[in-house]
Amino acid sequence: MVNTPVLYDGSPADIEALNAALQPTANPADGLTLRPLGSGSDYQPPSNLPVNPSIDTFTQPIKQLNNMDACAFFETLSTMMMTNPPRTIDVLVEPSLKNLGLLTAGKPFSCVDLTDQNEVIILKAAVVVAKNLLASINPPSASAATNYWSVPLNVGDYGINYVLRAVVAEKALGANRPEDAVYGYALYDSRGIADENKLDGANRYVVHFSRETNLHRTGEIPPVNSGIIGDTSGGFWSVTLYDSGGFLVKNVGSNPNAIGIPYVQNHQACLNADGSLDLYIQADMPSDPKQFCNWLEAPQPDLSNKTPSNFILFLRVYWPDAAVLDGTWNPPPIVKQ
Repeated sequence: MVNTPVLYDGSPADIEALNAALQPTANPADGLTLRPLGSGSDYQPPSNLPVNPSIDTFTQPIKQLNNMDACAFFETLSTMMMTNPPRTIDVLVEPSLKNLGLLTAGKPFSCVDLTDQNEVIILKAAVVVAKNLLASINPPSASAATNYWSVPLNVGDYGINYVLRAVVAEKALGANRPEDAVYGYALYDSRGIADENKLDGANRYVVHFSRETNLHRTGEIPPVNSGIIGDTSGGFWSVTLYDSGGFLVKNVGSNPNAIGIPYVQNHQACLNADGSLDLYIQADMPSDPKQFCNWLEAPQPDLSNKTPSNFILFLRVYWPDAAVLDGTWNPPPIVKQ
């Protein structure tokens, strides 16, 4: 059994090893095991784990949240805070939570206990206002300086920026701290923030990453940490294409949704002779083999009713270099052809 950390970078050897580890075997030591911390190697899981029948395990959490009315939301929030109290940094909002009855020792909040129905009306209005606020927020930091990518560097640990925390929880739950991963995403091409510039499967785009240098300038291949001296592991990065709803696009050409460097789904990325890299983003299959090598398949346009086939490009940089963290480096433009 392998006990040392292994970095999976998409190489054929890694895929083979990963598939082998995930296959069930007669000997648990040959695969992956999951057991409670502190239990011995002879731990045997119970054969019949109880499951709370009141918990919806089928509906996505974000949909469950959106389907809650104000009373259900605040009652759930209050119940959860009984076992997950506010952090020390949240001291400024604790009085407001207590005034609303959301932070009362030993007793969860309930709309049934409210004697003034105006309070229920106010709570319902608060939910509507919050949803409208989140829907109105533009992508953070998307500007000409970032080539119209949004590259937030303050996710993962939000302090008292509750609005940003809510946006990330809604759009990208589970974001790491920037020191571990930086996430950039793009809704628009290099022409700027306007509806006519939204990324659309009806168009073709090229993203050109120039060769990486020690200067780590904007547009270069994303700089990542090289790992510990003598170790072959290190940071890596990828570009993934999603539809406008945030789901992976169903590919027609059987091409990958993501390009990760240095490997692209079992084959090496096709770098240019000078070490630069071009990504080709379009719905139709490129005829040029090199373009096909670095092709991300965009959603097929609906030509019957001319409905936009908008999509999102998501850039992930894991274990980023300091140039990413301080904003020296930003992604290159997405150029419409």
